[in-house]
Amino acid sequence: METIKLAASVRTVSGKQEAMRVRRAGKVPAVMYGHGETPVHLAIEDKDVRRMISHATRVVEIQGEGINQPALVKEVQYDSMGDFVIHMDFMRISMDERVTVTVPIHLVGTPEGLAAGGVLDHVMHEIAVEAAVMSIPDEIKVKVAKMAIGDQVFVRDLTFPEGVVPQVSPEHLVVAIRQQIAEEEAAPAEGAEAGATEPEVIGRKKEDEDAEGEEAEKPAKEEKKEKKEK
Repeated sequence: METIKLAASVRTVSGKQEAMRVRRAGKVPAVMYGHGETPVHLAIEDKDVRRMISHATRVVEIQGEGINQPALVKEVQYDSMGDFVIHMDFMRISMDERVTVTVPIHLVGTPEGLAAGGVLDHVMHEIAVEAAVMSIPDEIKVKVAKMAIGDQVFVRDLTFPEGVVPQVSPEHLVVAIRQQIAEEEAAPAEGAEAGATEPEVIGRKKEDEDAEGEEAEKPAKEEKKEKKEK
C-alpha cells in the first residue's frame, strides 16, 4: 500500500474565518486526532492533497515543524459542487496496529448474463474491513464476467488478502444478475385499471359551497328589500 507525505503546518486558531483564510492561501484546513492525544488543527498543502486524492491513498505521513506522524484519512469534505476539498480529518495511527476502514468494491469484466437480457444489480459498492495499517487493500475485486442471469455474489464469496477481515455479515449481497422485466409485462398501476380519476382540487369545494350559499341568500335579500320599499 502506497503512502504519501503531506506537508503541514500547525494552526493555533480554528473556526470558519480561519478556515477561509487557509483556503485563500492555497491550503486545506484539517484536524488530526486519536491515540488519546489533543486534536491538532493543520493546514495541508493543496497540491499534496490533490496528489493524495488521485492515488486514493488511505495512509499518509503528516510532516511539518515538530510533526512526523503517520495518520489514516478518516474524512474528506468537498465543496457543494464536489470539485474542491475544503476540509480533512486524520486519525493518528501506529504503523504496526490494525484498523477498521472502508474500501471500494471493484467489478471486473462484463457479465455474460447481460447479453442474455439480464440486468446488473451492484448492491454493495464498498465494504468495511479490518487490516494491519500497511496491509489495507486499495480495493476488493470481484470477477463478474462468468455471471449468468440468476447468479449472485455474497460477501462470503469474496476473496480478501491475507490478514484482511470483513466487518459485515457474510450473507450481505454484493452483486447479482437479474432478469429484466419487459415494460409490457409489468403489472399496470391500480389507477390505470380502474380508470383515471380527476384529483380533488383543494379549495374548490369550499369555493363552490360559498357560491351556492350566496345564490341561496339572494332571494331572501331581495324579498327583504321589497318589503322595506313598500
